[in-house]
Amino acid sequence: MKKKIIIISSTLILIFLCVYIFKPHLFDKIITPFRKNINCVEYEKKNYHLKLKDGQGSYIKSASRNGISKCDNKNDLLKNSKLIKIENSKFFIIDNLTHSYPYLTEDGRNLLNKIGRGFNLKISNSDLEDTKFIVTSLTRTTESINRLQKSGNKNSNKQSAHLYGECFDITYKRFSNRFVNLKPCHLNYLKEVLAGVLYDLKKNKKCWAITEKRQPCFHVVCR
Repeated sequence: MKKKIIIISSTLILIFLCVYIFKPHLFDKIITPFRKNINCVEYEKKNYHLKLKDGQGSYIKSASRNGISKCDNKNDLLKNSKLIKIENSKFFIIDNLTHSYPYLTEDGRNLLNKIGRGFNLKISNSDLEDTKFIVTSLTRTTESINRLQKSGNKNSNKQSAHLYGECFDITYKRFSNRFVNLKPCHLNYLKEVLAGVLYDLKKNKKCWAITEKRQPCFHVVCR
């Protein structure tokens, strides 16, 4: 009997570990009832997101010059030696991607990690310190952009910076925290913290950043 209990317990632990590693969003749903509730947090510096408004004309030439050549499809993209696969980290989660692929150039990866470290530092020693942001789009191909346009996404275009491996989107409507039940007030706080990190990088000429409205995300491009 004891041996059977050990086997069942080990199996359940293994299942939970697999879900946590490979399906973090599903894991979030499983543990939702066990999260704690915390008070709302006020961020002293508001409306950083309003300062993120770089136009495509300011970055598209740089992205096309410094990034990869456009890839026609997934097979073409996977053959590109300049691209690095991006996986979940202690700072962020890669969303379930339908119209892009989890790859960036080395510069793109370094920028994403820099944003992750900055965000993590801003919320350290707080009730929200375990929060991760969610990356919703990375490198696209001409084929995936065509599919995106057919799906009705009005923000996509055939000259998208996502084609060059140095661009990604981070949603500001969703964040992930294993221990805290995130309320709308927390999401607004985290949005401004993340926007503040992006603004500092933008100000120091490390990136271009735009607060998208039709799709609730920060559109970020290497500089």
